[in-house]
Amino acid sequence: MKVLLTKEEVEKLLFNLCVKLGFCLPLVAQRRIINSPPTNVDRFADVVYKAEGLDPKLASPLYNQVHKMVAEAFQQHEDSGES
Repeated sequence: MKVLLTKEEVEKLLFNLCVKLGFCLPLVAQRRIINSPPTNVDRFADVVYKAEGLDPKLASPLYNQVHKMVAEAFQQHEDSGES
């Protein structure tokens, strides 16, 4: 299922990824994600991971943490009732 996070939700998620996991993406990558956010958890996590210069195909505990935070943001969006 596709979910379109709001601009504010994406900004908050990127901020949390930076503060909690050290995924402080370059501004160009942040703007690209904010302006055209991936619409599913897996794709969003992959885009963030790649923007950090890492390979999401190499499953790691760090990737799992990124994926979990993204999944939580998507769940919060759904729980809020926004479309």
